[in-house]
Amino acid sequence: PNMASNVDFDYGVQVHLPNQDMTDVMGDATALGVTWVKQQIEWALYEPDAGNVNWTPIDEMVEAMDAAGVNILLSVSSAPAWARDTDQEKGPPSDYQAFANFVSQLAERYSGTVDAYEIWNEQNLRREWNTPNGISAASYVELLRLSYSAVKNADAAAIVVTGGLAPTGFNDGVNAIDDRVYLRQMYAAGVADWSDAIGAHPNGWANPPDSTCCRNNRPAVPAWDDHPSFFFKQTLADYREIMVANNDSGTYI
Repeated sequence: PNMASNVDFDYGVQVHLPNQDMTDVMGDATALGVTWVKQQIEWALYEPDAGNVNWTPIDEMVEAMDAAGVNILLSVSSAPAWARDTDQEKGPPSDYQAFANFVSQLAERYSGTVDAYEIWNEQNLRREWNTPNGISAASYVELLRLSYSAVKNADAAAIVVTGGLAPTGFNDGVNAIDDRVYLRQMYAAGVADWSDAIGAHPNGWANPPDSTCCRNNRPAVPAWDDHPSFFFKQTLADYREIMVANNDSGTYI
């Protein structure tokens, strides 16, 4: 069953808790009235040596979020050097099962506390998915498949979200793949079978949230206004259209 179907629409905010006064940060978050918080977990920072996870800082973050009474989304990415084929930028491990094993440990340790896991971050960018084989939606979906199974085996109630794609306005296939193109490629690779929700990063780039690309009846901005990727409303609408076209209308964004 799609666990995200049990969750109503609600607002959240991304927080950054490492090296912060976590109580203050969470106080600011809850003062906004949001009920979800997202914290990135860079695997490379917490398992720099294979098999030796430093749980203490992750425990502290999860405890601070849980104490605030919010729903928790952990966004997990960035393989450590020992697991990769290259040390350039960020990227997945050469063996995707190694990442799934880390996610499994997270889901088991925080079962019943962490509500959702986002698998990777902006994987349509080379700087986030730097591998000898380049950017690949099919490769990402394979990592997602293993991670989805790992999470569900450890905590069946947890929600698995695909990594939010970067709106780029750029599509050279090397440094970036356009997020709409990449999302279609994800569906061609079977993403619908391995996700409860489709992650999105619908940045507005200073364009008003209800405006769409290339119309004159909107305030002028100095840049980032000449491609649909740079418009909040249009990104969500385009994603939805792609989801419906792939018979995945029951999945949330």
